[in-house]
Amino acid sequence: MKQNHDDTKGTKNTKHDEHEDCLKCAEYMAGWKRALADYQNLQKDTVKQLDDFRKYANEDMILQLLPLADYFTHAFDQVPEAEKNSSWLEGIKHIQNYFNKILQDNGVEEIKSLGEKFDPQLHEVAAEEESTEEEGKIIKVTQVGFTLQGKVIKPAKVIIAKQGGEEK
Repeated sequence: MKQNHDDTKGTKNTKHDEHEDCLKCAEYMAGWKRALADYQNLQKDTVKQLDDFRKYANEDMILQLLPLADYFTHAFDQVPEAEKNSSWLEGIKHIQNYFNKILQDNGVEEIKSLGEKFDPQLHEVAAEEESTEEEGKIIKVTQVGFTLQGKVIKPAKVIIAKQGGEEK
C-alpha cells in the first residue's frame, strides 16, 4: 500500500513538472516570437535606410551643380537682342536642356513659386514689396528652389506682396 501512496505522489510531481515545462515552453515561445518580430522590424528598417541612402546619396554633388542652373538663367537674361537667334546660343540652350534633364532623371525638381502663396517649407523671403496682389503671394522669384525626391534641398528665394500703407 505504501507503494501506491508513492505512485500517487510521483504522479502529482510529474503533473506539476509537466505544467512547469508547459509554462517554460510558452515563455520560450513568446521570447522567440518577440525576437522574430524584432528581427523582422530590423530588416524593414534596414531596407528603408538603404532606400533613403540610394535616394539621397548624390545630394551633395547635386547641391554643387545647382548653381549652374542659376548661371544658365542669368546668362540667358543678359544675351543682347542681336544675338538671341544665333546658332551658338541655340547650342547653349541644348546644353541647358540636357543639364536640366540630368537633374530631373536624378529626382531633382524645380519648386514652382511665382504666383503661389508663400510657404516657409519651400520658400525664403528675400524681400517684401507693396503690391495690389494678395498679401503673402509670391510676385517675383530671385533664385529658383529645388527638391530632391520630394525633399527641399534648396528653398526658393522670393519677393512677396504686402499691402500698401493706408492713405490719410
